[in-house]
Amino acid sequence: MSERKRGKIQPDTPVCPNCGRTMRKRTAKAGDAHFWGCSDFPNCRGYRPYREDGGKRGKHIENPSPMQVDAFDFIQYGSGNAVIEAVAGSGKTSTMVHASTLFSKQDDAIFLAFNKHIADELKTKLPFNVDCGTMHSICLRAIRECRLVDIDSSKLRNIVKSLVDGAVPDSERETRIEVSRRLMKAIPLIKATLINAEDTVALMNLFSEYNIDFPSDYILELVLELAQQVIERCAADQTAIDFDDMIWHVHVHDITIKKYDWVVVDEAQDLNNLQMEILLKMVKPGKGRVIAVGDRHQSIYGFRGANTQAIPLLIEKLNAEVLPLSICYRCPTRHVELAKALVPQIEAAETAIPGVIEHYTESEVNNQLRNGDLVLCRNNAPLVSLCFRLIERGIKATIKGKDIGKSLIDLIESLKGKNLDDMLKRLSDYQRHETAKLQDKGAEMAAQNVADRCAVIFTVADKEGVCSIEDVTAYLNRLFQDDEMTGVICSSIHKAKGLEADSVYILHPDLMPNRFAKTAEECQQEANIEYVALTRSKNFLGFINKD
Repeated sequence: MSERKRGKIQPDTPVCPNCGRTMRKRTAKAGDAHFWGCSDFPNCRGYRPYREDGGKRGKHIENPSPMQVDAFDFIQYGSGNAVIEAVAGSGKTSTMVHASTLFSKQDDAIFLAFNKHIADELKTKLPFNVDCGTMHSICLRAIRECRLVDIDSSKLRNIVKSLVDGAVPDSERETRIEVSRRLMKAIPLIKATLINAEDTVALMNLFSEYNIDFPSDYILELVLELAQQVIERCAADQTAIDFDDMIWHVHVHDITIKKYDWVVVDEAQDLNNLQMEILLKMVKPGKGRVIAVGDRHQSIYGFRGANTQAIPLLIEKLNAEVLPLSICYRCPTRHVELAKALVPQIEAAETAIPGVIEHYTESEVNNQLRNGDLVLCRNNAPLVSLCFRLIERGIKATIKGKDIGKSLIDLIESLKGKNLDDMLKRLSDYQRHETAKLQDKGAEMAAQNVADRCAVIFTVADKEGVCSIEDVTAYLNRLFQDDEMTGVICSSIHKAKGLEADSVYILHPDLMPNRFAKTAEECQQEANIEYVALTRSKNFLGFINKD
């Protein structure tokens, strides 16, 4: 007889997500917090957040909308898979947390979150019988169940350096740099899109789609020659993996991954081809069901390998029923009216407030911004100038995106400037050279992205008191943050997806849509970016125009 049946284990006690054993309430080292720890500790270190309610159920929605009722009925009484198309602010997370309470306690269920922060938050809300994690964490767990593996963030860089050093003579240092840069950008995209690196035509199409340019045919030939070798080395080294390998190795080596009766995937519009394949591997054959939740109009990550047609592709692959969530509970009615021009099906909730919309010039808005306000912009350079003006007035301001700051510092270091003036001259030459090449190819949007990155560095270097390259990098590290997001929070629109605030300002709205968007896909991505910007505010929406 089990401990639970003998009465030693309370009915609401969770089981370990790692090994399935019962868990025990434990006290954190600080002594003022509790958590559930595996009863087999220290052999197993599985844990779950502790909740006073025992975590028996997820959050209930007392008065669900008819659309939510349709989704709940489909889960309880229907069969097969569903794609829930949820507009911005439609409460998709709370809807799916409630839906998770409808799964049978005997079923294996998992909620795939977009990032670790969201996964950690969901773990405190979902029922204990619903596992939760990012696709990276779930795949890493599967890899570690079959072998020991180290996490090495430098793995790809080391492989590229080794192969490039072997293929390019020491005397051709600039060639080595150019080839390495392009391989470092191309390899993650090759993994995400699942193209064959031996297929020259497919590689050339990938280079064109993601604006990977080449200063000479010689460098192009080297990249084409080395790409497959890099991929083979990445696959062959199974003792160390980097972030991309966490998912890619499960696919390449056909690693067994746990299969579930229910797979809920959030932000489905941002899946790439690799993630879609892994998603299908997680479903129990014959009986497993997928509930994919997303908004095709919030698909804005095509530039980093997401499949911009992920929602239609999932509907086709899963033979899924399409269920709408079209009521926006976040935005006021006036804001929803603006969004309707881009997404006609979005509706304001019956209880929505009218909301406020105001227009300012840059000089006028300086006295309006307050702690907690969110400022969005299509490009990063205008945000830097605004941040400096706010900081000079004694208002804390940061820009979301620590990785952006790091990439700018990497660019500065690659220029090898002897001092600040020399670095800025090299940066100017780099911008002129790169934008000219991209414009010659007709890649105007990519050229503008290069100009924006360079403009951020020029703006920081022009600040009073900046006298060295070290000063520039220190400012970039200070401005671009993800951890201490307090004061006025500035963000590119790409980084703002998932954010919301009572007061939201859109800086330089004339940058939307990008005037260089030409193809149907580029134009759709630009419309999606504008839609995301318009649907972040819960009360006040301000447009900040140039003086």
